[in-house]
Amino acid sequence: MSALDIAASASLRRDESLEVALLLAFAGGYLDAYTWIIHGVMANAQTANLVLLWVYGSAGNWVKALHFVPPILASAAGIVVAGWLRGMTGDRPA
Repeated sequence: MSALDIAASASLRRDESLEVALLLAFAGGYLDAYTWIIHGVMANAQTANLVLLWVYGSAGNWVKALHFVPPILASAAGIVVAGWLRGMTGDRPA
Protein backbone atom coordinates (compact mmCIF):
# COMPACT_ATOMS: atom_id res chain seq x y z
CA MET A 1 0.00 0.00 0.00
CA SER A 2 1.53 3.31 -1.09
CA ALA A 3 1.53 6.56 0.87
CA LEU A 4 -1.04 7.95 -1.56
CA ASP A 5 -3.42 5.04 -0.86
CA ILE A 6 -3.06 5.56 2.90
CA ALA A 7 -3.76 9.29 2.57
CA ALA A 8 -6.79 8.62 0.38
CA SER A 9 -8.25 6.12 2.84
CA ALA A 10 -7.75 8.53 5.76
CA SER A 11 -9.49 11.42 4.00
CA LEU A 12 -13.08 12.44 4.60
CA ARG A 13 -15.60 10.04 3.10
CA ARG A 14 -18.26 11.43 0.78
CA ASP A 15 -21.11 10.39 3.06
CA GLU A 16 -19.54 12.45 5.88
CA SER A 17 -19.29 15.64 3.82
CA LEU A 18 -22.96 16.60 4.36
CA GLU A 19 -22.58 16.49 8.13
CA VAL A 20 -19.40 18.56 7.97
CA ALA A 21 -21.07 21.12 5.67
CA LEU A 22 -24.05 21.40 8.01
CA LEU A 23 -21.78 21.80 11.02
CA LEU A 24 -19.80 24.56 9.30
CA ALA A 25 -23.00 26.32 8.21
CA PHE A 26 -24.38 26.15 11.75
CA ALA A 27 -21.14 27.48 13.23
CA GLY A 28 -20.99 30.34 10.72
CA GLY A 29 -24.62 31.27 11.32
CA TYR A 30 -24.14 31.17 15.07
CA LEU A 31 -21.08 33.43 14.88
CA ASP A 32 -22.95 35.89 12.65
CA ALA A 33 -25.95 35.97 14.98
CA TYR A 34 -23.82 36.30 18.10
CA THR A 35 -21.65 39.14 16.78
CA TRP A 36 -24.70 40.95 15.40
CA ILE A 37 -26.66 40.74 18.66
CA ILE A 38 -23.74 41.47 21.00
CA HIS A 39 -21.54 43.83 18.94
CA GLY A 40 -23.79 45.12 16.14
CA VAL A 41 -21.46 43.85 13.38
CA MET A 42 -21.43 40.75 11.20
CA ALA A 43 -18.66 38.19 11.54
CA ASN A 44 -18.55 37.29 7.86
CA ALA A 45 -18.05 39.93 5.18
CA GLN A 46 -20.01 38.02 2.55
CA THR A 47 -22.96 37.59 4.91
CA ALA A 48 -22.95 41.34 5.48
CA ASN A 49 -22.79 42.01 1.74
CA LEU A 50 -25.75 39.74 1.00
CA VAL A 51 -27.86 40.93 3.91
CA LEU A 52 -27.26 44.62 3.22
CA LEU A 53 -27.86 44.13 -0.52
CA TRP A 54 -31.22 42.55 0.38
CA VAL A 55 -32.10 45.24 2.94
CA TYR A 56 -31.35 48.19 0.67
CA GLY A 57 -32.82 46.48 -2.39
CA SER A 58 -36.09 45.63 -0.67
CA ALA A 59 -36.30 49.23 0.58
CA GLY A 60 -35.89 50.45 -3.00
CA ASN A 61 -32.55 52.19 -2.36
CA TRP A 62 -30.83 50.75 -5.43
CA VAL A 63 -27.84 53.10 -5.32
CA LYS A 64 -26.79 51.74 -1.92
CA ALA A 65 -27.83 48.19 -2.83
CA LEU A 66 -25.67 48.08 -5.96
CA HIS A 67 -22.68 49.11 -3.83
CA PHE A 68 -22.60 45.54 -2.47
CA VAL A 69 -22.65 43.77 -5.86
CA PRO A 70 -18.91 44.12 -6.79
CA PRO A 71 -17.64 42.35 -3.64
CA ILE A 72 -20.12 39.53 -4.19
CA LEU A 73 -19.02 39.15 -7.82
CA ALA A 74 -15.36 39.28 -6.79
CA SER A 75 -15.98 36.48 -4.29
CA ALA A 76 -17.73 34.41 -6.97
CA ALA A 77 -14.81 35.01 -9.34
CA GLY A 78 -12.40 33.89 -6.61
CA ILE A 79 -14.37 30.68 -6.16
CA VAL A 80 -14.23 30.01 -9.91
CA VAL A 81 -10.47 30.66 -10.03
CA ALA A 82 -9.88 28.44 -6.99
CA GLY A 83 -11.89 25.66 -8.65
CA TRP A 84 -9.92 26.09 -11.86
CA LEU A 85 -6.62 25.95 -9.98
CA ARG A 86 -7.80 22.86 -8.12
CA GLY A 87 -8.59 21.22 -11.46
CA MET A 88 -5.16 22.13 -12.81
CA THR A 89 -3.34 20.52 -9.88
CA GLY A 90 -5.34 17.30 -9.98
CA ASP A 91 -4.90 15.10 -6.93
CA ARG A 92 -2.03 17.18 -5.53
CA PRO A 93 -3.60 20.42 -4.22
CA ALA A 94 -0.62 21.18 -1.98
